[in-house]
Amino acid sequence: MAMPDVSRDGLRIHYEVAGDGIPLMLLAGAGGDGSIWRRAGYVDALSDRFQCVLIDPRGFGRSDMPPDLDGFRLAEYALDVLAVADALGLERFACHGHAAGGSVGLTLAATTPERVAALVVASQWPDDDPEESRSFAAGFADACRAAGWRRVIGDVLASEGVTGPHWVLDEVDPDREALALRIERCAEVSALDLSAITAPTRFVIGELEDPDRDAERAAARIRGADVVYLPGRGHLTALLDVEQTLRCALPFLAGTPSPA
Repeated sequence: MAMPDVSRDGLRIHYEVAGDGIPLMLLAGAGGDGSIWRRAGYVDALSDRFQCVLIDPRGFGRSDMPPDLDGFRLAEYALDVLAVADALGLERFACHGHAAGGSVGLTLAATTPERVAALVVASQWPDDDPEESRSFAAGFADACRAAGWRRVIGDVLASEGVTGPHWVLDEVDPDREALALRIERCAEVSALDLSAITAPTRFVIGELEDPDRDAERAAARIRGADVVYLPGRGHLTALLDVEQTLRCALPFLAGTPSPA
């Protein structure tokens, strides 16, 4: 597994590459870095068919911390992904993003549609009420500031009826302020022009995290997009159920052209 870095605007962005084939950007949720895809089992499941690119978001893992609040804007995370793609010589690529990573994928697909060949957004969808989105993000961010990742994510896992795996609780411990700022900036996804997205798009959502089917309203704003609900799964249990998630995601991702 290759583990290089790319520099953008003075920040070092770390990424790893595993496998060969269709280029696939794996975009981690708010508390994680690129290693979560390996720990959860996605790399083992995908690397025989895909060139998996695991990116540490700015402020997390081995990537540098932004120097100011503007450095946590969704657009900056999206530009970091493009810098990694450029370093690898990838004109087009697929994206699979979980939670905050899904917001980055949507940002890429809406602002640079010529680069994104396919998009899977897991456990995330843009609210059609920006104020409600900001309020929810602010509340979750404040909880992370006060209690830290391990306490908050432990409560989420408990609410979904599971107690692990151990790496989620024992090995992932991001900076509290970076985590909170990233969560707050995720609300910016509600301002995107989703009609600009041309990539085949699928939302993969745990049915327990979206009882009102709000993701379907978001998908209706993207031409041809659809939603698949994972029965009995929530926000994190959907991520951890690799087999079910990929069963829904692969029909989209596998249609992405390989690089020349």
